[in-house]
Amino acid sequence: MIIRFAVVQNFQVVNIAVAEQDFGLQQGWVPCPNPVCAGWSLIENEWIAPVIDLTPEPLIQPEPTLEDLLAQVNDLQSKIIQLSTK
Repeated sequence: MIIRFAVVQNFQVVNIAVAEQDFGLQQGWVPCPNPVCAGWSLIENEWIAPVIDLTPEPLIQPEPTLEDLLAQVNDLQSKIIQLSTK
């Protein structure tokens, strides 16, 4: 009978194989249900899906140009002048 196996190393599924039952068991592979795939874990005979982090990556701001930095300096100088005249 052909069945689906997980190739497990250090409790982590590293591959999926489809083979005759006797052959797969001889290889040390573990019979697994359909949703299991690489990245899953097998801990105490329980299949555990990987945690998917849905946090978006932070946007990388481009380096400011010389003109941008000079504009910031001018803006700060104006604010300093305004504060010093109050």
